[in-house]
Amino acid sequence: MSVTQPSADVTIECTERRRGRVQSVVSDWLVCLRNLPPLGGQFIRGVRFKGEAAAGALETNVSQRQKAMDNEVGPQPQGHPLFGGAFSAFLPPGSLDVSEMRQVPDNQEVFVHPSTDQSFIVELLEYQADVPDENAARYHFEDIAGASASAEILSQETFAPHLLALEGCSSAWGLIARQLVAKFDEEAKNEVTLHLVLLRLPQYGTDLLLTFNNPTFIHPLSSSAAPGTEVPASPSQPPWTVEHFHTFVRSVRLLDPGIFG
Repeated sequence: MSVTQPSADVTIECTERRRGRVQSVVSDWLVCLRNLPPLGGQFIRGVRFKGEAAAGALETNVSQRQKAMDNEVGPQPQGHPLFGGAFSAFLPPGSLDVSEMRQVPDNQEVFVHPSTDQSFIVELLEYQADVPDENAARYHFEDIAGASASAEILSQETFAPHLLALEGCSSAWGLIARQLVAKFDEEAKNEVTLHLVLLRLPQYGTDLLLTFNNPTFIHPLSSSAAPGTEVPASPSQPPWTVEHFHTFVRSVRLLDPGIFG
């Protein structure tokens, strides 16, 4: 199957869906921007909402982070700060922080490729104690996909926790799925492969969900095929790979447990 790489069109559009959560689209794709109050309905302590209310503090932080990203040619050795420095991870080259362009729920970090519709997402979700480890990744994927008949799970596998930088991870499961996604109410649907890894932290009451959204085919009649205006194209930046995602997953570290209250 040939791969069509459109220019990025960073758009976040929220609609209601089951269980009262919110589904969002970044770069026209379903990327699980769920506006779910994490951890028992309370926002995680120490994480500020990355929107207009925090514009003053964010402006300085954004400037510092952008300079670091502009200077890097690969992942930063010390890892990129997440959730105000409570976590860190190695981002793929050229990552753009969506919170610099749109509001992002405070339990999420979202990064997009500068010239494709690829995205990485980190979510802090409530630990689902009644869901066995081997079913937890599927549980979260089904929550993302909802009742969509166009979603298909391709494979699932376990990750060895001792290979992860994240200390205290009780289990790690990966899942690969494919979904047809239409932009807004368009009839043309685009094919996206989702790579999910769930890192479970029961001692903190948290499921840490990492997602790589990789569009594999864009319908020629989709508006996603039109040149975008939000993010400048960067043809010299190659698309991200699954290897980038696995490096990201293995590099995630918890630096400040105080984020959980």
